[in-house]
Amino acid sequence: MSEATISVVANKPFHWSRGTQLRARSATVVAVPAEILIEGETLGSIIQISNNDTRIAFQEATGSAGGFAAILIELQAGASLRLNRSTEAVALGSTSEDVVFDVT
Repeated sequence: MSEATISVVANKPFHWSRGTQLRARSATVVAVPAEILIEGETLGSIIQISNNDTRIAFQEATGSAGGFAAILIELQAGASLRLNRSTEAVALGSTSEDVVFDVT
């Protein structure tokens, strides 16, 4: 049986369903809105990664509100990401080519 794949357009939002785990076929950065975390939750309870070397950064919010606007997850090829909450995500890229993930 072949593995399912998902192809998304770089820099365009796509729906990430709760509990879905995707494995990057190539290095990519996935951005999710900061609202995915609710006050008092830990990052690891919502965002689960397969590689401990995965870098996670926080994009600052603009304006005087402070805080952060997005969580940026830098996946290496073969690394998996599971989100335990449904959200809109963006696979960031320098082109508008499709970014392909394996659904695991």
